[in-house]
Amino acid sequence: MIPQNLSELDHFRDDPRVQFKEETVNGVAVVIPVYMIADSEFWTIPNARELRGHTYLKSTGDLIGVALHKFFNVGERTETLPGNINWGNINTIMDKLDGSMINPVVVGGSVRFKTKKSFSSDVAKEFEKWFFIHPYAKEWVNDIYELWRDERISPIFEFYHPDWQVVLNYGDKPQCWWVASRDIKGNYYQYFPFSRFHGMECRGTISTYEPPEKILETAKTKEGVEGWVLYDSTLNELYKIKTAWYLQQHRVRTQMRERDVAELAALERLDDVKSIVSAAGLDLSKIEVIEKSVSSDISFVRSEVENFVQVGQTLGLDIKGMALNFQNHLLKSLILRTFKGQPVSYVEYFLKNILKEKYSLKNVYNEKF
Repeated sequence: MIPQNLSELDHFRDDPRVQFKEETVNGVAVVIPVYMIADSEFWTIPNARELRGHTYLKSTGDLIGVALHKFFNVGERTETLPGNINWGNINTIMDKLDGSMINPVVVGGSVRFKTKKSFSSDVAKEFEKWFFIHPYAKEWVNDIYELWRDERISPIFEFYHPDWQVVLNYGDKPQCWWVASRDIKGNYYQYFPFSRFHGMECRGTISTYEPPEKILETAKTKEGVEGWVLYDSTLNELYKIKTAWYLQQHRVRTQMRERDVAELAALERLDDVKSIVSAAGLDLSKIEVIEKSVSSDISFVRSEVENFVQVGQTLGLDIKGMALNFQNHLLKSLILRTFKGQPVSYVEYFLKNILKEKYSLKNVYNEKF
């Protein structure tokens, strides 16, 4: 179930892996709680899987916009191993599209759109430019607004733009697909809920795979597609299966080096690598050890910075005093930016200052390379 109020996520406030991102949209202050980095243990924390882009009012903490929850590849975790999935409960199979998730949010009396982490990302801005000049934009906005007002259900879209192509090329023009609907409680819906939603392609049920587990075999040889999303209506759970072709296309040639794995962990792109490792029957713990180390490194830096800022504030220092006291400190730039209330990227700091110093070019699974 989606946390209905921001206060239900207070146990993440001091977790350096989680960011409570604040933005102002249509004059309204909102908060978007999202995870920045995670290891396998993180997902066992209550509500961790819902830290993927829901939108809350800052003033009251009320939930005003929903996103997909974090779901995993088949084979990525113990509970998603093929033998642990009840394939008889899989009643919806959808194409997995190689784009960016877009969530509509009714805020300040109108509909706005965001990616997982922000209303102001380049992709979100480009989507709104595409959306609001579309011939059916007015009808679409009305449908989104009324569906949320009357039933507290929100559609979720996938947006492709040639400037942000990942692997698959869907053409030289932006495209958008409706991929799911989710209500304020967290339930998913299989039907296409818009009576007037003309011109928006619906990626619904695929009936060519029977039984559903056959997709695992298809994924080994199918080319030209990313994969599929499977829905278990009994558990209200999603799983994803990506084709071997896509995974091969997606990874870099030397991805299995320790440093490359660490970089992917910092950038939250390690899911595909885990699937490859699991499918090959290799020891997944070797990847998870690196992932946990990266999470600890980033968490440590953030904790250190926040502790130093708190000390400065306690002593009543101004920015000049902070600069003088930390002029020779390795974390000086992060400390001063945090003290001034400016945005700080701990992931960027890790990539520039820790990655090459700590993580080697040794192959994770073959020490000869």
